[in-house]
Amino acid sequence: LRKSSGDGTATIEARVNNSGVIDTQSGVLALTFGGNSSGTFQISSAAATQLNGSHIPNEGAQFTGEGVTQVMGGTTTVTGSVTADGGFQLAGGVLTGTGAFSAEDFIWTGGTYSGSGLTTNSLEISGPGNKIFSGVLETQGLTEWQSGSIVTGNTASTWNNTATGVWDIQNNLIFDNVSNNGTIAVINNAGTLRKSSGDGIATIEARVNNSGVIDVQSGILRSVLGLNLSEGTQITGDGKVLVNTNTLALDGSI
Repeated sequence: LRKSSGDGTATIEARVNNSGVIDTQSGVLALTFGGNSSGTFQISSAAATQLNGSHIPNEGAQFTGEGVTQVMGGTTTVTGSVTADGGFQLAGGVLTGTGAFSAEDFIWTGGTYSGSGLTTNSLEISGPGNKIFSGVLETQGLTEWQSGSIVTGNTASTWNNTATGVWDIQNNLIFDNVSNNGTIAVINNAGTLRKSSGDGIATIEARVNNSGVIDVQSGILRSVLGLNLSEGTQITGDGKVLVNTNTLALDGSI
């Protein structure tokens, strides 16, 4: 199934089940009513495939090419081992599922992530709106948090920044806990948690378990709801860490 020309949008208002190749070579191909897929979504440079409705990428599904796949609305549920070696954007709706989803270049501009198997090599968090986080996420490379709040609520959520991960907070932003039932998100940092810009305060309303580097290059990084500093922790930079919590735990050589 190919869109070979036209800079505009071609729309398919039907349920598309894909076990072959959906090839977007030009403009935008909008799939509005969902479908099951174990096949390939191939997107050329400057092109996009947009997902609305109920999409279910199953075992073996792939998103490839230099273009971008965009979740615009509805619910995309990953049920098997799925890979995206091109751009993959969560702009609206919900991305969820228990399947292992490995994304090379993930862009988060809106919507809700509530899955349990997303691993990113590159993550860009941008756009003015809230990003709802209620799942499990592993970041293995550079995360650039440029704008917008990350919001957690009544569902337990865990963010694992691995030893190779650099989570760069690039402004005075907030990781916001709006839970009304006592649920607290957890951030496990084994890599680098950095605030690189912004003269004011960036706030993390989560329980942070740190065994890596906290690098505050500008302004203040404020920790709320718990900060555990374990053996191997390093705190660097010209800025400050503000601990505004009733739980500060030190374990080992800091």
